[in-house]
Amino acid sequence: MLLEQRKKCILKYIMQNGGGSITQLSELLKVSEMTVRRDLKILDDEGLIQRTHGGALQANNSSHEPRYDEKKGFHHEVKETIARYAVEHFVKQDSVIIMEGGTTVTCMANYLNQCQRLTVVTNGLNTLGMLKSQIPHTSVLCCGGMLRDISHTFVGPLAEQFFEGIHAHYVFFSTSGLAMDHGFTDPNMLEVQVKKAMCRAAKTKVMLVDSTKFGKWSLQTTFAIREIDILI
Repeated sequence: MLLEQRKKCILKYIMQNGGGSITQLSELLKVSEMTVRRDLKILDDEGLIQRTHGGALQANNSSHEPRYDEKKGFHHEVKETIARYAVEHFVKQDSVIIMEGGTTVTCMANYLNQCQRLTVVTNGLNTLGMLKSQIPHTSVLCCGGMLRDISHTFVGPLAEQFFEGIHAHYVFFSTSGLAMDHGFTDPNMLEVQVKKAMCRAAKTKVMLVDSTKFGKWSLQTTFAIREIDILI
């Protein structure tokens, strides 16, 4: 296995589990512990992980952005629980809601069939697909813009302008990190600008966050903590 392949495997394992020991990673990659130590040093130097005695932890500050398909498998049961709670408590019939394209928010589509006469607005390609296949009677609007392959979301000026003309009851977000001194953060500035436009379009802002995001921060602050009305 080449270095870049090993690095991807290590990052995926650490993001799924919050950390890993040298022994665990050696067995996973089927390489020597010395090779794992060298790889961990490289990843630590790049700011992608935090080396510890005998292993590594997920970095608190990282600009690394996993692909959508990778993130979808991270803490899936927790994301489903958060998404179901959000739908049961904050989505009512005749509502207009905005769902950004993150993996946690997209899970809400699995539970929206209980809501009648709903209008959903999104910038997520995967969110759009799930809504149309699972909830055929819901009105769904999707913005245009530039499609980011890594996140399967539409971003850019066209997407931002689209949301400037929307009036919604609720907007549901997810985030890459939540730290007291940085607020809610994300690694891509185009995503941040679309989220800000969504925020301006909705009366109530709801953030869906699993506990692995606490204490983490990324490139740019999307929202200060005080800007979010409800944290789940």
